[in-house]
Amino acid sequence: MTTRPETVTLMHTGLLVPADHPQVVSMSSLPTPSGATLVALVRFGGHDIGTIEGTDEGGDLTFRPTGSFSPAKVNEFAAQCRHHGRPVTGSQLMALLVEEWQISERLLQAVAEGQTVARFLRDGGTLLTLAIRVFIPPQETGLSVAAVVPAAVAAALAEVADDPGGHWQVWTGTIWQQLPGSEAVEQDGDDL
Repeated sequence: MTTRPETVTLMHTGLLVPADHPQVVSMSSLPTPSGATLVALVRFGGHDIGTIEGTDEGGDLTFRPTGSFSPAKVNEFAAQCRHHGRPVTGSQLMALLVEEWQISERLLQAVAEGQTVARFLRDGGTLLTLAIRVFIPPQETGLSVAAVVPAAVAAALAEVADDPGGHWQVWTGTIWQQLPGSEAVEQDGDDL
């Protein structure tokens, strides 16, 4: 009988992964004649296993291994992961790891500037993130961040992205909360 490894849900993408999983640890944008190329360093088990490369305009990402962690191993690992309850491919895994890192970095920058982040989600993917300056009530008060976001800020966000298939969330420091008018109340990564 084989036991399934302990799993964790990544906070910003909702990707369910084994507790010991690859992570993007740094990312840079390199100018090229055909536009900027993103290069993300991937680490697994304390070792650099390769880079994820692609354009800053979206599209396909490519995993370039360094050493023995081959694309076949990426696919084997991806088969253990779930996103919205479904298995992911190696390329989906890499894209979600990049997205997780990008959102984390955006949050760190916003917090350092006394802000938080609002994000617009559609079909389980983050389409847009914006830093906003709003009061984040301490968790022990029980106040919802969404309830203290000024109406003018909520209205401005709705103007930026008002796709009926998507919704705005605000980061509280521990979870993503829906802004008023969205169907769901909170997102903690488990059901993204």
